Amino acid sequence: MPSASTAKVQPPDPVEVAEQIFLTHGYSGASLDDIARQSGTPRDSLDRQFGGKHGLFRAVVQRLCDKQARALSVTESV
Repeated sequence: MPSASTAKVQPPDPVEVAEQIFLTHGYSGASLDDIARQSGTPRDSLDRQFGGKHGLFRAVVQRLCDKQARALSVTESV
């Protein structure tokens, strides 16, 4: 098992970082440059993967909707 000093640290998920930035600054105040910097993801990678800020925002909303749907299905099965 690798020690804490040799274990690779996973960079933050860009969608999680984007969620926090959108919640903190709103859509207009969020920038792909800030999201790229805080997630350690190159800006051009975000553009390719999500098609820009709007696509990344959609990914954040989809993630939140999926999380809510899972929570609802758990409470319905109890």
